[in-house]
Amino acid sequence: LGRRLRRKFILVAMGAVTVVLTLIIAGINIVNYSHVCKMTDVRLDYILAGKDGIDWGDELKDDPDNGKDAGDSQVGVRIRHFEGMTAESPFDTRYFTVSITGGQVTDVNTARIAAVGAKRAARIAAGLYSKGWASGFSGNYRYTVTVQGDETTYVFVDCSRELASFHSFLSASVAISCIGWLAVLAIVAGASGAVIRPMV
Repeated sequence: LGRRLRRKFILVAMGAVTVVLTLIIAGINIVNYSHVCKMTDVRLDYILAGKDGIDWGDELKDDPDNGKDAGDSQVGVRIRHFEGMTAESPFDTRYFTVSITGGQVTDVNTARIAAVGAKRAARIAAGLYSKGWASGFSGNYRYTVTVQGDETTYVFVDCSRELASFHSFLSASVAISCIGWLAVLAIVAGASGAVIRPMV
């Protein structure tokens, strides 16, 4: 009887711990993933707000402060309208654009990214266009779509660092939770005998 009660006690206790840890891990990582998506969407909005969504490079070069003074420069003033953006964001944001008209790729701009060539960019955008997808992730790139007349433009932002950080945090949180679960199991198993003895 004592052994059976002890086993039930351990199962109930560890079941409760498992549920709580699962909810904590899921909640933390969902919030973390949502933050990654939010910050990437801000960058997409920033790109779309400048020069028809193509390249801010010339404007940054023409700025007398080179975009470093977020309080005085024109670029800095615009950046302040985008939550989470800093004066350095235009320099470390890597993106590319693909325009499609009538189902055919008409323009590809990969000047602001080194990891993707024109052919690959066109292939990615054409695949998304054929599926009718307007936003989301394609590999390490988050994308959105703008439509002007017959022209559909896909804008992709590189999220490699953000996704790597997210996956690293996810792995660490799961590993630490597993260690904590095993520690609680050892404590519960050791204390279960003393808890069950008065009932027996």
